[in-house]
Amino acid sequence: MSRAFNFCAGPATLPEAVLKQAQSEMLDWRGTGMSVMEMSHRSDEFVAIAETAEQDLRELAGISDDYAVLFMQGGASSQFATIPLNLLGDKTSADYINTGIWSKKAIAEAKRYADVSSEDSGFTTVPDPAGWNTRADAAYLHYTPNETIGGLEYYFIPDSGDVPLVADMSSTMLSRPVDVSKFGLIYAGAQKNIGPSGLVVVIIRKDLLGKARKETPTMMNYQVIADNGSMYNTPATYSWYLAGLVFKWLKEQGGVQAMGEINARKARKLYDFIDGNDFYANPIDPRFRSWMNVPFTLADDALNSEFLKGADARGLLNLKGHRSVGGMRASIYNAMPEEGVDALIDYMATFAKTDEATRLGELREEIDSLDQQIMALISKRAECAQEVAHVKMAANPGEDVFFYRPEREAQVLRRIKEQNPGPLPDEEMARLFREIMSACLALEKPMHIAFLGPVGTFTQAAALKHFGHSVVSVPLPAIDAVFREVESGAAHYGVVPVENSTEGMINHTLDMFMSSPLKICGEVQLRIHHHLLVNPAHEGQEITRIYSHQQSFAQCRKWLDANRYGVERITVSSNAEAARRAAEEPGTAAIAGDMAAELYGLEKLANSIEDRPDNTTRFLIIGREEVPASGHD
Repeated sequence: MSRAFNFCAGPATLPEAVLKQAQSEMLDWRGTGMSVMEMSHRSDEFVAIAETAEQDLRELAGISDDYAVLFMQGGASSQFATIPLNLLGDKTSADYINTGIWSKKAIAEAKRYADVSSEDSGFTTVPDPAGWNTRADAAYLHYTPNETIGGLEYYFIPDSGDVPLVADMSSTMLSRPVDVSKFGLIYAGAQKNIGPSGLVVVIIRKDLLGKARKETPTMMNYQVIADNGSMYNTPATYSWYLAGLVFKWLKEQGGVQAMGEINARKARKLYDFIDGNDFYANPIDPRFRSWMNVPFTLADDALNSEFLKGADARGLLNLKGHRSVGGMRASIYNAMPEEGVDALIDYMATFAKTDEATRLGELREEIDSLDQQIMALISKRAECAQEVAHVKMAANPGEDVFFYRPEREAQVLRRIKEQNPGPLPDEEMARLFREIMSACLALEKPMHIAFLGPVGTFTQAAALKHFGHSVVSVPLPAIDAVFREVESGAAHYGVVPVENSTEGMINHTLDMFMSSPLKICGEVQLRIHHHLLVNPAHEGQEITRIYSHQQSFAQCRKWLDANRYGVERITVSSNAEAARRAAEEPGTAAIAGDMAAELYGLEKLANSIEDRPDNTTRFLIIGREEVPASGHD
């Protein structure tokens, strides 16, 4: 069986020569009668393996005796906490440059121990160093030279002055020459360019040793690890051994200088193909595109599954992009042969020329033409709506003309549903026209709609469903406040809940009509979907608390008992407030709807967890004037 081309971001492909040597030495390492996996880490044989690996790494990377080289465990993620514990000393602040998910994870961990300041680039380019607000008294400046998920790479070393520079080089270590003397500390998870998972290499300037906080665990204390030759405990011996084989292989390829030239050529080939083909795209600033990780998207996401299936059939594996980004990602580390990149480009070219891809191109052109026609018709409708407004104002000079007529809108939407030819459902077609009418009305005078807040509640969702998104939404803290806002004329209409299919009538709303002159001008029925929401930036955190409104807890009780039994449930004033807290607090989740999820950037850990599939809330539209009967009430 021939070997596949493995484009996985990590654990990544290893040099075939290294795997064959490890295979030949698997049962008997150089006449010892033992596998390296069976050796004592303190035996002369393994000490020789370890010392040779360190020496070869020093030669490859140009590491002077001013630096200690540590072979630790726990992967690069463990260093997110180890670094502040060891480098802060008596200082309280550290600076971080945020260019992607791995930077964000390092920042989140460092905030447990220090005042962290960070610069954000938007993750498609590297922020201009001239605008960095770094601090001269920071304990260190941390950056991630290559973001594997986004495919963003620095091609310069930041000038940190007298502040020690710290770099997570997990995906760039040994991929091209780097002046180690510019850094206070470099760390790299092994599973991309060094060897298999289970090992992390730390290169630390010796004057930075011995500064660990007293609460630093022994196994995370750099001084302890250095004093014990990285063998305070039993290390990841086989990973260390394989890393040594990789170092030997790199030297045979001509070292880091030669490898950098090969990597530049591989990346340039792939980017040139992507840029020269309308079917594929890469969103990263060309000045900072990664040599190691090349993300790209197809012209139509609907083709992603077919693309991956065809790639797998050709032995081009693990091209699916990270779930937070989507699309595709080709990781082309040191061990990826140039033939692998050529094979990928050949497949991409073939796929883009398939009949289906060609047909999609034709359909996109047709859609573009239809979009132009739709836009012209909407513009024409808006002009007609403006003319209606001018006629009304001319007929009522000096008066405050109100242009919204609920009964007229109801008639239009009913006609739209009756005449809808499909395939869009009637409600979806009506929603589109409601938004058009909302936008046209706003050209003359946007309506102010009061609702039971805060922003992101189901009541706001009901208001937008009824009035469209071109209104001015006015969140208020209580039902009686909504009534007062409309009574005073500050809002044209209000939206309040009146009945839930699970919880029954909302008496406070009904009681308000006993003393208020407001009229019921309409109603909205909203299907209530509750989701368990989390902040994707807190990925990996165990959920210990769930926030929600008491009614939502009641409506999701069976699901919670079956799936999150024992997790603390904390009642808050609204589901929107629950979402806000989940966005800010690690280890928490919220029960809320789609609008709150979008507002606070949360993702769904579980969809539609309500116990009853028919969970519906009815909302009333309240106003100062009676609305003529539509004839279909």
